[in-house]
Amino acid sequence: MQNKIKIITLLLILMLIVGCWDVSEIDRTRFPTYITFDQKADDVYRFSTKIPVLKEEAPEDVSNFRFSGPSFYSGFKDLQPRVMGKISLALLRIAIFSEAVAQEGLKPHLDTFLRDPVIPGSTLFAITPGRADEIIDIEVAPTNDIGEYLELLFNGGTDDLILLETTLNDFFISLLTTGVDPIIPLLKYGTDDMEVKGAGIFQNDRMVGQLSEKEVRALTLVKEKGLKGEIEIKVEDEIVNYYIQNNRAKIEPSSKDGRLKFQIELTLDVDIDEDTNFRRLIDSPSTIERLEEELNSNLKREIYLLFDTLQELKSDPIGLGQITRAKRFDLFDPDEWRQDFSRAEIEVDINSRIRRLGIAT
Repeated sequence: MQNKIKIITLLLILMLIVGCWDVSEIDRTRFPTYITFDQKADDVYRFSTKIPVLKEEAPEDVSNFRFSGPSFYSGFKDLQPRVMGKISLALLRIAIFSEAVAQEGLKPHLDTFLRDPVIPGSTLFAITPGRADEIIDIEVAPTNDIGEYLELLFNGGTDDLILLETTLNDFFISLLTTGVDPIIPLLKYGTDDMEVKGAGIFQNDRMVGQLSEKEVRALTLVKEKGLKGEIEIKVEDEIVNYYIQNNRAKIEPSSKDGRLKFQIELTLDVDIDEDTNFRRLIDSPSTIERLEEELNSNLKREIYLLFDTLQELKSDPIGLGQITRAKRFDLFDPDEWRQDFSRAEIEVDINSRIRRLGIAT
């Protein structure tokens, strides 16, 4: 009996020792929440991050680090000896690429991201027009953690129509899927804040152009379902703010005179949030119908402008190639897809239905 008690006691002590070692290891590990990628010189890249300071009595909570190398992994190895404690990317929240790096191609920089099992697939991607490492000089309120701030910026927004979100998983799924190209949001730096302003569009892993906020809105309405967000339109001398409560898009590929054709039908459920004319809409079905027609025509114009950009740059972030492959395999030629897409006829039909008019009406 005494031997059993001794064995149990010994096991409990061993469990406590192992637990303390795990906690100690975590305490000695530093977790950066963002990484930036810039071009430094031919075949040399510059990276930057902020890493929490290990000692509580240190004058600053975080330390800024810039490091460079021919690849991310090479530079990351050189950073490790400069940091007190082990560096882990297990809590990485966002990777920010300069436009120059994105135009050159992202695939060489992301091999480590795929191979390292601790890097989250939910890590967000963003592109910035200038130097990505200038983010180090931005002090955002109310947190000193830029990675956390940006994650909240993307995930905490209420406007699904322009706040495009691309994760590590999203990028590689698009990259490895036939008939769809990646798309990454554009991040513009301010003095003490940051703002999502449009998106970068790709051919494979290379950025080939940009979309404006309105073009991003048109893209998300066509590509996604169940979105919510505001749309402001000037109707004659008044301002009308619509709130999209739901959207449904149907895309049908076909062939016409040896040329691809896409019929896009978009249905929207809409509320009226503001009408600066301050009239009672409930008593005027004809006015409601006119407001629906104004929304339809404005969005149709935005969608056609979107396709003008996409077809000119031969980039397909909507995934029309994937849809064609699934619905009309006989019309999909992977070797000629970009050319076929650039020449395709696009026909758009929008049906908006105003459901709620607000208390004032």
